[in-house]
Amino acid sequence: MSSDENLYPWRKRENPLASSISSPILRLIRIGHIHRLLPIMEKEREKMGLQKLPPSAFSSKDAVSEVNILLQYNLSDKIKRRIKL
Repeated sequence: MSSDENLYPWRKRENPLASSISSPILRLIRIGHIHRLLPIMEKEREKMGLQKLPPSAFSSKDAVSEVNILLQYNLSDKIKRRIKL
């Protein structure tokens, strides 16, 4: 263990994506949200007079692609292969 890992044990390098959080993280990277927007949610939004898609990554595909570009430069190769970036 390096001196930084002794001083800051939470910085210890382990598996980059724990199995319990990997799927939410992968969804966040791929679609910009943790939860998918289901068709029933879209219908309910329209009934309430709202836009079918909220003003977020659901309606802005450019936002998700910009995040993916940033992630390509900042993630390790191991994680990139795992999420197929």
